[in-house]
Amino acid sequence: MDHADEMYEPGRFVTFYASEVGDDVNGHRNLIFAGSDRPEGIRAASPNKKGDGFKQLETPRMQQRFAGRDDVILIPHHVKMWADWDCHAPELEPVMEIYSIWGSGERPGTDLWEILREGTGGAQEAWARRYRIGVIAGSDTHAGLPGRSIPGCDRDDFMPYKAGYAAVWAEELTREGIFRALKRRHCYGTTGARIILETSLRDHPMGSEVLWPKPTEPRELNIEVWGTDDLDSVTIVKNNEDVEVFRPRAPWARMTWTDRERTQSGDYYYVRVIQADGNRAWSSPIWVDISRT
Repeated sequence: MDHADEMYEPGRFVTFYASEVGDDVNGHRNLIFAGSDRPEGIRAASPNKKGDGFKQLETPRMQQRFAGRDDVILIPHHVKMWADWDCHAPELEPVMEIYSIWGSGERPGTDLWEILREGTGGAQEAWARRYRIGVIAGSDTHAGLPGRSIPGCDRDDFMPYKAGYAAVWAEELTREGIFRALKRRHCYGTTGARIILETSLRDHPMGSEVLWPKPTEPRELNIEVWGTDDLDSVTIVKNNEDVEVFRPRAPWARMTWTDRERTQSGDYYYVRVIQADGNRAWSSPIWVDISRT
């Protein structure tokens, strides 16, 4: 555990104390500590011991254990399986993992969804429940090598998808800066390509909750994407429905989309990017609430 402090170089290489915890009923979580103050006795998530069925409900225990702490994040992991969205602690769980070597957890029926057991409606189920939760992506290779995605190595030999990346819009390359940005949901996930994605609504970045002056005033969503290949599509999703698709056919694009429909408190928008080479990115949503003043 002490290696996280030994390898930490602010401004160059940021490390966190972390572990995977949870159970196969309520879902696994990636547990991340903001600093070096972490408790002992954290048990990694694993299949339940032979003979005891699903009696070890580690996820609720972890949520109760860290309730009230602002230096801990629990990230719902591979959210299309081993997950029950009834088990959610909003203050501890600001983001979820939308992609990993298990594939995409955005929504059922997509080409990156089919694998193994499917237990939930993925990320879109969480949003439909009005959970205000952002997204990242990860690997889950269990190799301890950030960013590695080598087919045939570790357990990648039986996983059809490559590892993903978590992208964070942080003010500084430090533990504090990255942790603060994750708490604010200023982040997105990719399928392993270094796609740069920005979204904003009236200068509020992805992950924001925006107070809107009146329901009839149009909302202008601004998007900018720098791809690693030509961009096949940039899709705006409102309340889990695809509402606009742009076809840039170029590696860079900037676009604006205006929603002129009457808005309701709780409306949300996010962006899905698909490149010509199949790589993708998903932004954290932006939520709109009607101002009461």
